[in-house]
Amino acid sequence: MLLAFALFFTRGHPERLPSALRGVEHHISNASLSYVVLLLFCVGALPHPRFLRFAAAAAAVFIVINVVVETFVTVLNTPDPLDMIAGIAGTLLAFGVAAILKTWCSPRL
Repeated sequence: MLLAFALFFTRGHPERLPSALRGVEHHISNASLSYVVLLLFCVGALPHPRFLRFAAAAAAVFIVINVVVETFVTVLNTPDPLDMIAGIAGTLLAFGVAAILKTWCSPRL
């Protein structure tokens, strides 16, 4: 969340970002897209008894698709390893949040 605020308030002025974060604004879209899509899928599958298996399988599929698209697909895409890493990070973060949601939000029967 802090990264999102930092990117929002420094938009158009990347020199205001700390040196470690410069250039992240180009890759944040892939990370956020992977995060949002996987988390939406996981929230929809939350009531399922084998939720973590489905979520892990979906995360693995997202990671494989991200690696293939960012490495081999050149149609309407520029292969970019940093974009691939950002997408994988967004996917892993969404899986972690989904696991926490399952732990805290699942009904105890």
